[in-house]
Amino acid sequence: MPPAEGNVVFLTPHRSDAEAFARLLEPTLLRVHHANTLDHAGELLRATQARVLVAETTSSDGNWKDILGWLETLHPKVALVLTNDQADARLWSEILHYGAYDLIPKPFHAPEVCRILRGAERHAVSGDARFVSMAS
Repeated sequence: MPPAEGNVVFLTPHRSDAEAFARLLEPTLLRVHHANTLDHAGELLRATQARVLVAETTSSDGNWKDILGWLETLHPKVALVLTNDQADARLWSEILHYGAYDLIPKPFHAPEVCRILRGAERHAVSGDARFVSMAS
């Protein structure tokens, strides 16, 4: 697989969503790898050395807080970018408070998605602490 820069893992049970996301990013150097479970996402994060995990706010493995806790424990140098089709200011504020990098609302707008993913990649590489204890 290609080196870490430009790899993004997209955790979604919907292959068609991952394919659409990948098509949106085709003109860029970002390569999208689809994972349908957290275990699969972990395998892809290790194999591709991706620094960004994009995930829906709910998945078969739990909600975004579960995903964030999993990342904090197993992949602390990976930035989490969440996506939701009913995103609002309250959700955005909460995910930032707990340490996710950002929230991308649906439908996706290519320039905004690229800006957020590149920023998340830089953030992860810089090693900035971002997690707030989930117990708080």
